[in-house]
Amino acid sequence: MEIGYVAKDAKWREVVQERTAEDFDVGYYRKLLEKAWDEVSFVSKRIIDQIRNVALSIITTKKRILVLMFYQKIDSYFIACCSQT
Repeated sequence: MEIGYVAKDAKWREVVQERTAEDFDVGYYRKLLEKAWDEVSFVSKRIIDQIRNVALSIITTKKRILVLMFYQKIDSYFIACCSQT
């Protein structure tokens, strides 16, 4: 059997069961989501960097310019997505 809990007041470590919860600690869950987003964005940036490095090491000099332009667009899209939080 699985029982879920909701943080009603994180400061006082007060929790209630999910099925009976009427409210929750918005600040606690906001901080939790911010931490999770920081981890996701950190990993995503590293993956993009690794993809860029592999691609640049494989292709010729002419193609490198096109790939750099493509990744600059990906970077600007990623930054735009991140700033919409």
